[in-house]
Amino acid sequence: MINRKGFSPYETVIVICLIAVFITIFYRYYNLLETRSLYTTAKIDMQTIKLNIDLYRAYNSKYPDNLSVLKSQKYLLQRKTAIQTDVVKELSPDNLILARSTFENGRLIDSFGNPYVYDNKTGKIKFSDKTKIIIKTMKEEK
Repeated sequence: MINRKGFSPYETVIVICLIAVFITIFYRYYNLLETRSLYTTAKIDMQTIKLNIDLYRAYNSKYPDNLSVLKSQKYLLQRKTAIQTDVVKELSPDNLILARSTFENGRLIDSFGNPYVYDNKTGKIKFSDKTKIIIKTMKEEK
């Protein structure tokens, strides 16, 4: 009778392969969930921006020239800015906080890192082509 301690090399390789397969499946699922959460956040931010565009138009009888006007006149606040400056205590319904979108170089960037596309004649805002491709890919992976 042979007294063996431990696993044979074949058993070890099989276990490592199974672990690799599980990691691959869970990683893909995690990426899909992350993309869905970014999409949901971007949609919420887009609704917030649209509401602020409408508020701006109600007060000024015209659409803003660009989205940075909403920031300069404090219609839109970034979460980090609002928390750091204690503006949260003074918020009115006119000041809405963006969940994840940020301003970079005067452009409003969505949660995927792409700028929103804004038409100042109609006041409409939409996702950039790059973001649309990401969203389309996400919807196909369901």
